[in-house]
Amino acid sequence: MKLSQKLKEVEKLYSHGNYISAENIALELLANSKEISEIEYVNLLNNLSAIYKATNRYNEAIHMLKKSLEISPNIATTYNNLGAIYSDMGNYDKALECYGKALYINEKVLDKEHPDTATTYNNMAVVYANKGDYNNALEYFEKALAISEKVLGKEHSDTATTYNNIALVYNNKGDYERALEYYGKASSIFEKILGKEHPDTATTYNNIAGVYANKGDYNRALEYSGKALSVREKILGSNHPSVTSTLSNLATVYSNMGDYKRAIELFEIVYRNTLLNFGDKHPQLGYTLYSMAIINNNIGNYKLSEMQFRKSLEILENTLGNKHDLVQEIRNKLKTANLGGNKT
Repeated sequence: MKLSQKLKEVEKLYSHGNYISAENIALELLANSKEISEIEYVNLLNNLSAIYKATNRYNEAIHMLKKSLEISPNIATTYNNLGAIYSDMGNYDKALECYGKALYINEKVLDKEHPDTATTYNNMAVVYANKGDYNNALEYFEKALAISEKVLGKEHSDTATTYNNIALVYNNKGDYERALEYYGKASSIFEKILGKEHPDTATTYNNIAGVYANKGDYNRALEYSGKALSVREKILGSNHPSVTSTLSNLATVYSNMGDYKRAIELFEIVYRNTLLNFGDKHPQLGYTLYSMAIINNNIGNYKLSEMQFRKSLEILENTLGNKHDLVQEIRNKLKTANLGGNKT
Protein backbone atom coordinates (compact mmCIF):
# COMPACT_ATOMS: atom_id res chain seq x y z
CA MET A 1 0.00 0.00 0.00
CA LYS A 2 1.37 3.44 -0.97
CA LEU A 3 2.13 6.07 1.65
CA SER A 4 -0.76 8.31 0.63
CA GLN A 5 -3.13 5.34 0.75
CA LYS A 6 -1.94 4.42 4.24
CA LEU A 7 -2.57 7.97 5.46
CA LYS A 8 -6.09 7.85 4.02
CA GLU A 9 -6.60 4.42 5.58
CA VAL A 10 -5.76 5.86 9.01
CA GLU A 11 -8.38 8.57 8.56
CA LYS A 12 -10.95 6.06 7.27
CA LEU A 13 -10.42 3.65 10.15
CA TYR A 14 -10.62 6.53 12.64
CA SER A 15 -13.88 7.82 11.13
CA HIS A 16 -15.39 4.33 11.49
CA GLY A 17 -14.34 4.09 15.14
CA ASN A 18 -11.70 1.39 14.48
CA TYR A 19 -9.15 3.16 16.66
CA ILE A 20 -6.85 0.22 17.36
CA SER A 21 -6.22 -0.53 13.67
CA ALA A 22 -5.90 3.19 12.88
CA GLU A 23 -3.30 3.59 15.62
CA ASN A 24 -1.29 0.57 14.46
CA ILE A 25 -0.96 1.91 10.90
CA ALA A 26 -0.22 5.45 12.14
CA LEU A 27 2.54 4.22 14.45
CA GLU A 28 4.01 2.18 11.60
CA LEU A 29 4.11 5.33 9.47
CA LEU A 30 5.59 7.33 12.32
CA ALA A 31 8.39 4.77 12.69
CA ASN A 32 9.24 5.38 9.00
CA SER A 33 8.81 9.15 9.19
CA LYS A 34 11.88 9.83 7.01
CA GLU A 35 9.76 8.82 4.03
CA ILE A 36 7.05 11.36 4.91
CA SER A 37 6.97 15.02 3.90
CA GLU A 38 6.73 17.69 6.62
CA ILE A 39 3.06 18.38 5.89
CA GLU A 40 2.21 14.65 5.95
CA TYR A 41 4.16 14.25 9.18
CA VAL A 42 2.24 17.09 10.86
CA ASN A 43 -1.06 15.61 9.64
CA LEU A 44 -0.02 12.20 10.94
CA LEU A 45 0.76 13.64 14.39
CA ASN A 46 -2.63 15.34 14.44
CA ASN A 47 -4.34 12.10 13.38
CA LEU A 48 -2.58 10.15 16.11
CA SER A 49 -3.58 12.81 18.59
CA ALA A 50 -7.21 12.45 17.50
CA ILE A 51 -7.00 8.69 18.06
CA TYR A 52 -5.52 9.16 21.53
CA LYS A 53 -8.18 11.79 22.35
CA ALA A 54 -10.96 9.45 21.24
CA THR A 55 -9.60 6.75 23.56
CA ASN A 56 -9.11 9.20 26.46
CA ARG A 57 -5.30 9.00 26.38
CA TYR A 58 -5.01 12.72 26.77
CA ASN A 59 -1.34 13.03 27.74
CA GLU A 60 -0.29 11.09 24.64
CA ALA A 61 -2.63 13.22 22.52
CA ILE A 62 -1.11 16.43 23.90
CA HIS A 63 2.40 15.11 23.29
CA MET A 64 1.65 14.49 19.61
CA LEU A 65 0.25 18.00 19.12
CA LYS A 66 3.18 19.63 20.87
CA LYS A 67 5.53 17.73 18.55
CA SER A 68 3.46 19.04 15.65
CA LEU A 69 3.75 22.63 16.90
CA GLU A 70 7.54 22.28 17.15
CA ILE A 71 7.57 21.65 13.41
CA SER A 72 4.79 24.03 12.35
CA PRO A 73 4.10 26.56 15.14
CA ASN A 74 1.62 28.71 13.23
CA ILE A 75 -1.13 26.23 12.38
CA ALA A 76 -4.41 27.27 13.96
CA THR A 77 -5.92 23.78 13.51
CA THR A 78 -3.31 22.29 15.83
CA TYR A 79 -4.09 24.86 18.54
CA ASN A 80 -7.80 24.14 18.06
CA ASN A 81 -7.15 20.41 18.48
CA LEU A 82 -5.03 21.06 21.57
CA GLY A 83 -7.76 23.26 23.01
CA ALA A 84 -10.31 20.48 22.48
CA ILE A 85 -8.18 18.05 24.51
CA TYR A 86 -7.75 20.47 27.41
CA SER A 87 -11.49 21.10 27.28
CA ASP A 88 -12.21 17.37 27.54
CA MET A 89 -9.81 17.19 30.49
CA GLY A 90 -11.73 19.98 32.22
CA ASN A 91 -8.77 22.39 32.00
CA TYR A 92 -10.90 25.18 30.59
CA ASP A 93 -8.45 28.03 31.14
CA LYS A 94 -5.78 26.17 29.17
CA ALA A 95 -8.34 25.36 26.48
CA LEU A 96 -9.28 29.03 26.11
CA GLU A 97 -5.58 29.93 25.91
CA CYS A 98 -5.09 27.50 23.00
CA TYR A 99 -8.23 28.69 21.23
CA GLY A 100 -7.06 32.28 21.71
CA LYS A 101 -3.84 31.44 19.86
CA ALA A 102 -5.85 29.77 17.08
CA LEU A 103 -8.09 32.83 16.85
CA TYR A 104 -5.08 35.17 16.62
CA ILE A 105 -3.58 33.10 13.76
CA ASN A 106 -6.90 32.88 11.92
CA GLU A 107 -7.58 36.62 12.15
CA LYS A 108 -4.01 37.45 11.12
CA VAL A 109 -3.60 34.95 8.30
CA LEU A 110 -7.16 34.62 7.08
CA ASP A 111 -9.91 37.08 7.99
CA LYS A 112 -12.19 37.96 10.88
CA GLU A 113 -15.09 36.65 8.84
CA HIS A 114 -13.45 33.45 7.61
CA PRO A 115 -15.21 30.13 8.35
CA ASP A 116 -12.14 28.92 10.28
CA THR A 117 -12.47 31.97 12.53
CA ALA A 118 -16.10 30.99 13.12
CA THR A 119 -14.96 27.48 14.05
CA THR A 120 -12.68 28.88 16.74
CA TYR A 121 -15.47 31.09 18.07
CA ASN A 122 -17.58 27.94 18.27
CA ASN A 123 -14.85 26.11 20.16
CA MET A 124 -14.43 28.93 22.66
CA ALA A 125 -18.19 29.06 23.18
CA VAL A 126 -18.26 25.33 23.97
CA VAL A 127 -15.66 25.86 26.69
CA TYR A 128 -17.66 28.70 28.22
CA ALA A 129 -20.74 26.46 28.13
CA ASN A 130 -18.83 23.69 29.89
CA LYS A 131 -17.78 26.21 32.54
CA GLY A 132 -21.43 27.10 33.04
CA ASP A 133 -20.81 30.62 31.70
CA TYR A 134 -23.81 30.54 29.39
CA ASN A 135 -23.83 34.26 28.61
CA ASN A 136 -20.30 34.18 27.18
CA ALA A 137 -21.11 30.91 25.43
CA LEU A 138 -24.09 32.43 23.65
CA GLU A 139 -22.05 35.56 22.79
CA TYR A 140 -19.36 33.53 21.01
CA PHE A 141 -21.87 31.23 19.35
CA GLU A 142 -23.67 34.30 17.99
CA LYS A 143 -20.35 35.59 16.59
CA ALA A 144 -19.81 32.25 14.87
CA LEU A 145 -23.38 32.20 13.60
CA ALA A 146 -23.08 35.70 12.12
CA ILE A 147 -20.01 34.64 10.12
CA SER A 148 -21.57 31.36 8.96
CA GLU A 149 -24.80 32.98 7.83
CA LYS A 150 -22.98 35.81 6.01
CA VAL A 151 -20.15 33.86 4.40
CA LEU A 152 -21.63 30.38 3.96
CA GLY A 153 -25.37 31.03 3.97
CA LYS A 154 -28.28 30.16 6.23
CA GLU A 155 -28.58 26.63 4.85
CA HIS A 156 -24.94 25.55 5.21
CA SER A 157 -23.90 22.63 7.41
CA ASP A 158 -21.62 24.87 9.53
CA THR A 159 -24.58 27.17 10.20
CA ALA A 160 -26.61 24.15 11.26
CA THR A 161 -23.80 23.02 13.56
CA THR A 162 -23.85 26.40 15.29
CA TYR A 163 -27.62 26.11 15.71
CA ASN A 164 -26.95 22.75 17.37
CA ASN A 165 -24.43 24.34 19.71
CA ILE A 166 -26.76 27.20 20.67
CA ALA A 167 -29.50 24.65 21.34
CA LEU A 168 -27.14 22.76 23.65
CA VAL A 169 -26.60 25.90 25.76
CA TYR A 170 -30.34 26.46 26.10
CA ASN A 171 -30.76 22.78 26.99
CA ASN A 172 -28.14 23.15 29.74
CA LYS A 173 -29.91 26.27 30.98
CA GLY A 174 -33.14 24.31 31.21
CA ASP A 175 -34.82 26.38 28.49
CA TYR A 176 -36.05 23.33 26.62
CA GLU A 177 -38.40 25.12 24.25
CA ARG A 178 -35.60 27.36 22.92
CA ALA A 179 -33.36 24.30 22.69
CA LEU A 180 -35.94 22.46 20.59
CA GLU A 181 -36.37 25.57 18.43
CA TYR A 182 -32.67 25.70 17.53
CA TYR A 183 -32.33 21.93 17.17
CA GLY A 184 -35.32 22.12 14.83
CA LYS A 185 -33.52 24.69 12.67
CA ALA A 186 -30.42 22.49 12.55
CA SER A 187 -32.45 19.40 11.74
CA SER A 188 -34.25 21.14 8.85
CA ILE A 189 -30.95 22.25 7.29
CA PHE A 190 -29.27 18.86 7.64
CA GLU A 191 -32.29 17.03 6.23
CA LYS A 192 -32.40 19.39 3.25
CA ILE A 193 -28.71 19.49 2.32
CA LEU A 194 -27.45 16.13 3.61
CA GLY A 195 -30.57 13.99 3.73
CA LYS A 196 -32.30 12.14 6.55
CA GLU A 197 -29.73 9.33 6.50
CA HIS A 198 -26.58 11.31 7.24
CA PRO A 199 -24.52 11.11 10.49
CA ASP A 200 -24.94 14.85 11.17
CA THR A 201 -28.70 14.56 10.82
CA ALA A 202 -28.63 11.58 13.19
CA THR A 203 -26.64 13.60 15.71
CA THR A 204 -29.33 16.27 15.74
CA TYR A 205 -32.03 13.61 16.20
CA ASN A 206 -30.01 12.32 19.15
CA ASN A 207 -29.76 15.82 20.61
CA ILE A 208 -33.51 16.37 20.27
CA ALA A 209 -34.08 13.07 22.06
CA GLY A 210 -31.92 14.35 24.92
CA VAL A 211 -34.07 17.46 25.34
CA TYR A 212 -37.27 15.43 25.42
CA ALA A 213 -35.68 13.10 27.99
CA ASN A 214 -34.79 16.12 30.14
CA LYS A 215 -38.40 17.30 29.84
CA GLY A 216 -39.62 13.88 30.96
CA ASP A 217 -41.32 13.28 27.60
CA TYR A 218 -39.91 9.78 27.27
CA ASN A 219 -42.05 8.67 24.35
CA ARG A 220 -40.72 11.50 22.16
CA ALA A 221 -37.23 10.79 23.47
CA LEU A 222 -37.55 7.16 22.36
CA GLU A 223 -38.90 8.28 18.99
CA TYR A 224 -35.92 10.52 18.19
CA SER A 225 -33.33 8.16 19.69
CA GLY A 226 -34.79 5.44 17.49
CA LYS A 227 -34.44 7.65 14.42
CA ALA A 228 -30.82 8.42 15.32
CA LEU A 229 -30.05 4.74 15.95
CA SER A 230 -31.58 3.63 12.64
CA VAL A 231 -29.42 6.08 10.66
CA ARG A 232 -26.22 5.38 12.57
CA GLU A 233 -26.53 1.60 12.38
CA LYS A 234 -27.19 1.75 8.64
CA ILE A 235 -24.28 4.07 7.86
CA LEU A 236 -21.69 3.28 10.53
CA GLY A 237 -22.40 -0.32 11.50
CA SER A 238 -23.74 -1.82 14.72
CA ASN A 239 -20.47 -1.58 16.67
CA HIS A 240 -19.59 2.07 15.97
CA PRO A 241 -19.07 4.29 19.06
CA SER A 242 -21.86 6.63 17.90
CA VAL A 243 -24.27 3.68 17.75
CA THR A 244 -23.12 2.61 21.20
CA SER A 245 -23.70 6.13 22.52
CA THR A 246 -27.25 6.14 21.15
CA LEU A 247 -27.95 2.73 22.69
CA SER A 248 -26.72 4.08 26.02
CA ASN A 249 -29.11 7.03 25.75
CA LEU A 250 -31.99 4.67 24.92
CA ALA A 251 -31.11 2.49 27.90
CA THR A 252 -31.15 5.52 30.18
CA VAL A 253 -34.61 6.52 28.93
CA TYR A 254 -35.96 3.01 29.52
CA SER A 255 -34.43 3.07 33.00
CA ASN A 256 -36.13 6.39 33.75
CA MET A 257 -39.41 4.88 32.54
CA GLY A 258 -38.96 1.97 34.95
CA ASP A 259 -38.47 -0.60 32.18
CA TYR A 260 -35.37 -2.03 33.83
CA LYS A 261 -35.33 -5.26 31.84
CA ARG A 262 -35.05 -3.42 28.52
CA ALA A 263 -32.55 -0.95 29.98
CA ILE A 264 -30.26 -3.76 31.17
CA GLU A 265 -30.48 -5.51 27.80
CA LEU A 266 -29.31 -2.34 26.03
CA PHE A 267 -26.61 -1.56 28.58
CA GLU A 268 -25.21 -5.07 28.07
CA ILE A 269 -24.86 -4.32 24.35
CA VAL A 270 -23.24 -0.97 25.22
CA TYR A 271 -20.82 -2.78 27.54
CA ARG A 272 -19.80 -5.30 24.86
CA ASN A 273 -19.36 -2.64 22.18
CA THR A 274 -17.32 -0.40 24.48
CA LEU A 275 -15.10 -3.32 25.43
CA LEU A 276 -14.63 -4.12 21.73
CA ASN A 277 -13.86 -0.54 20.68
CA PHE A 278 -11.88 0.79 23.63
CA GLY A 279 -10.71 -2.09 25.82
CA ASP A 280 -11.38 -2.79 29.50
CA LYS A 281 -9.96 0.43 30.99
CA HIS A 282 -11.99 3.08 29.17
CA PRO A 283 -14.12 5.45 31.31
CA GLN A 284 -17.21 4.75 29.17
CA LEU A 285 -17.03 1.17 30.45
CA GLY A 286 -17.03 2.58 33.97
CA TYR A 287 -20.05 4.78 33.24
CA THR A 288 -21.94 1.81 31.79
CA LEU A 289 -21.15 -0.43 34.75
CA TYR A 290 -22.28 2.35 37.09
CA SER A 291 -25.62 2.66 35.27
CA MET A 292 -26.11 -1.12 35.37
CA ALA A 293 -25.22 -1.20 39.08
CA ILE A 294 -27.87 1.42 39.85
CA ILE A 295 -30.55 -0.59 38.06
CA ASN A 296 -29.52 -3.91 39.62
CA ASN A 297 -29.56 -2.32 43.06
CA ASN A 298 -33.05 -0.93 42.37
CA ILE A 299 -34.42 -4.37 41.43
CA GLY A 300 -32.72 -6.20 44.29
CA ASN A 301 -29.76 -7.82 42.49
CA TYR A 302 -27.48 -6.66 45.29
CA LYS A 303 -24.46 -8.91 44.79
CA LEU A 304 -24.28 -8.12 41.08
CA SER A 305 -24.84 -4.44 41.83
CA GLU A 306 -21.98 -4.35 44.32
CA MET A 307 -19.63 -6.09 41.89
CA GLN A 308 -20.51 -3.58 39.16
CA PHE A 309 -20.10 -0.61 41.50
CA ARG A 310 -16.64 -1.84 42.52
CA LYS A 311 -15.52 -2.51 38.94
CA SER A 312 -16.86 0.89 37.86
CA LEU A 313 -14.98 2.54 40.73
CA GLU A 314 -11.74 0.80 39.76
CA ILE A 315 -11.96 1.98 36.12
CA LEU A 316 -13.04 5.54 36.90
CA GLU A 317 -10.46 6.06 39.65
CA ASN A 318 -7.73 5.13 37.18
CA THR A 319 -9.06 7.31 34.35
CA LEU A 320 -10.76 10.27 36.05
CA GLY A 321 -8.81 10.45 39.31
CA ASN A 322 -9.76 10.09 42.96
CA LYS A 323 -11.33 13.54 43.25
CA HIS A 324 -13.81 13.26 40.38
CA ASP A 325 -17.44 13.79 41.46
CA LEU A 326 -18.64 10.45 40.10
CA VAL A 327 -15.80 8.57 41.81
CA GLN A 328 -16.80 10.17 45.11
CA GLU A 329 -20.44 9.33 44.44
CA ILE A 330 -19.69 5.65 43.82
CA ARG A 331 -17.62 5.48 47.00
CA ASN A 332 -20.53 6.95 48.95
CA LYS A 333 -22.96 4.47 47.42
CA LEU A 334 -20.72 1.56 48.39
CA LYS A 335 -20.69 2.87 51.96
CA THR A 336 -24.37 3.71 52.32
CA ALA A 337 -26.36 1.79 49.68
CA ASN A 338 -28.45 -1.22 50.71
CA LEU A 339 -26.52 -3.73 48.59
CA GLY A 340 -28.28 -6.69 50.13
CA GLY A 341 -28.71 -5.09 53.53
CA ASN A 342 -24.98 -4.94 54.30
CA LYS A 343 -22.85 -1.85 54.60
CA THR A 344 -19.38 -2.16 53.13
